[in-house]
Amino acid sequence: KKLVAVMAWQTALASQLLVVVCVASVVICPFTKVEESFNLQAIHDEVVFGDDLNQYDHIEFPGVVPRTFLGSLSISLPMSLVTSIATAIDAYTSSTEFSSMLKGINLQILARCILGLVNASALVSLSSSLRWYCQNIESWSRSAATFASSAFSVITAVQFHLMFYMSRTLPNTFALALMVLAFSSWLRRDLARCITWCAIAATIFRAELVVLIGPMLLMELIRSNLTILQILLRGIPVGLAAIAVSIGVDSMLWNRLIYPEGEVLWFNTVDNKSSQWGTSPPLWYFYSAIPRAMSATLLLVPFAATTKLMRFYVLPVLFFVSLYSILPHKELRFILYAFPMLNAAAALGATHLWFNDQGVTDQATRCSQKDQKGDIKSMQEGKKTQTNLECEATSRFTLNKLFAFGMKLVVVGVVVATIVTTTLLYAISVQNYPGGESLQRLHTLVDSDQGSSTLLNVDSSCQSTASVHICNLAAQTGVSRFGQSHPCLKYSKVEQWTSELTWTHFDWLIAEVKDVSKYNQTHASVDTIYGFERLAFQRNFPFLTIATEPKLVIMHKQG
Repeated sequence: KKLVAVMAWQTALASQLLVVVCVASVVICPFTKVEESFNLQAIHDEVVFGDDLNQYDHIEFPGVVPRTFLGSLSISLPMSLVTSIATAIDAYTSSTEFSSMLKGINLQILARCILGLVNASALVSLSSSLRWYCQNIESWSRSAATFASSAFSVITAVQFHLMFYMSRTLPNTFALALMVLAFSSWLRRDLARCITWCAIAATIFRAELVVLIGPMLLMELIRSNLTILQILLRGIPVGLAAIAVSIGVDSMLWNRLIYPEGEVLWFNTVDNKSSQWGTSPPLWYFYSAIPRAMSATLLLVPFAATTKLMRFYVLPVLFFVSLYSILPHKELRFILYAFPMLNAAAALGATHLWFNDQGVTDQATRCSQKDQKGDIKSMQEGKKTQTNLECEATSRFTLNKLFAFGMKLVVVGVVVATIVTTTLLYAISVQNYPGGESLQRLHTLVDSDQGSSTLLNVDSSCQSTASVHICNLAAQTGVSRFGQSHPCLKYSKVEQWTSELTWTHFDWLIAEVKDVSKYNQTHASVDTIYGFERLAFQRNFPFLTIATEPKLVIMHKQG
C-alpha cells in the first residue's frame, strides 16, 4: 500500500509540474508575435466586442490566408465566463477590484493560460496512457511503468520549445491538444476515439495533419488492428460534421461563404506560396529542429530502440517528419505534434537506464517471492531447486551497483543539462519581444505624473486622447489589442505613410531605430527598448551572456 501511495504521489507531482511550468512560461514571457496575432486578436474581440463584427481586427487586417474562429471561440467562451463572474462579484461588493484586474495584458495572460492548460491536460492524459501502455503492452512492472509515466512528464516539462508553444495562439497549438488526445487513445488501443480526434484536428485546424494521421492508421492496418471500412465509417462522418461546423461559424464571422482550412491547404500545397517566407534544407527538421527542441533528452531516445513503442508508434511519427521535410518552407511549429511521442520514447529510454534491465528486475523479484514461500525448506535440506539455479544465474548477470548508479546519473545529467539550456532559451525569449515591452513602457510614461502633465498634454480624466503610431517591428514583436488598452491613447498601426497621413500627425511614435533620424525634427526620443541580438562569450563566469541592441525607440512630439 505504501508503494502504491508513493507511486501515485510521484505521478501526481510530475503531472503538476507540467501545469506549473506552463503557467510560469506565460508569466515570464506574456507577449506574442505576429504568427499568433489572428487567434489572439480574435479572442480579444470576442471577449470585448461580442457580436459587433465591425470592431473586429480581421476586418482591417485579414492576413495572408483566412483562419478558423473555432479555436479562438474555445478560449473566449470560458474567458467571458470568468470576466462575467468578476463583474458580478464587483457588483455585489460595490467595487471594481476584480474586473479591473482582468484588463489589458492580464487578460492576455489569462487567454494564454487557458490554452496552455488545455494542452497540459492533454499531456497529463498521454502520461497516464503511457503508464497503461507500459504495463499492458510492454509488460513492464507497475513501478517501471509509473517511472516511465513520470519521466515523460518531467522530460516534457524541462524542455523549452513544446512548453513554450503550447500556450501560443497558433493553429498548430490548437491542433496539438487534439493530436495529443489522439496519441493517448492510440496508446490505449481505443482506435475509434483516436480517429475522431484526428479527424477534428485535420479538418478544422491543420489539414496537412493527414501526413501524420496516414502513417498512424497505416501501421494499424498492417498490424490488422483496423480495416479501411472502420476508418471510413468513423473518419468521414466526424470530418464532414467538423467541416460543416467550421463553414457555418466562419462564414458568419468572415461575412462570406468560407472553409478556412481548405483555403489554407490550397495556399500551402497547390499554390506552394509558403516558400515565400523562406526555405530550409530537406533534413533541417532532423539536424536542427528536433535536436534544439529536445535538447539533451534526445540522447535517451536510442535506449528505447527495442521497445514496441519505438517500432509501432514512434516510427510513424518519424515518417511524418520525413514526408513533411519535402515542403521547402520549414518551421519547428509545423512538426510540434511529433515531440510528445518522441518524449514518450525518451521516457522509456530513461526507464531502461534507471532500471538497467527490467526483465532482470522482474526475475529477481520472482526469485525472492518463491524463496520466501517454499524454497527455504529445500535449501535447509541442501537441495538446489530450479529456482535456486535461476537466482544464481540472475546474480551472475546482475550489473554491479556502481554501473547501475552511473546509469541513474546519466538520466539525471540529461535532465539537468536540458534545464540549463531551457533556462538560457527563456532568458533569450524575454528579450525577444521589444514591441510588447515598448507598449508597457509607454503606458508607464503616460501613467506617471511627469507623463500626464508634461509629455501627454491631456488631463487625468482622459477627456482628450493622444495618438500613438506603432511601427511594423513593434506590431510583429509583442503588440496586441490586449496591450492597446490605455484609455488615454488612440493607437494606429498604419503601414505606409501618405501625403494625407504622416508621422507628424501622431503625438507618440514607437519607431524602429533606423527611422529615428527621420523623425528627429518633429519628435524627441523618450525611451529606448533593447532586444536580443546574439549570444556573446566572455572569459569570466558565467562565460556566456545575452548581447542586446536597441530595437525600438519611444518618441514624443515636440512642442
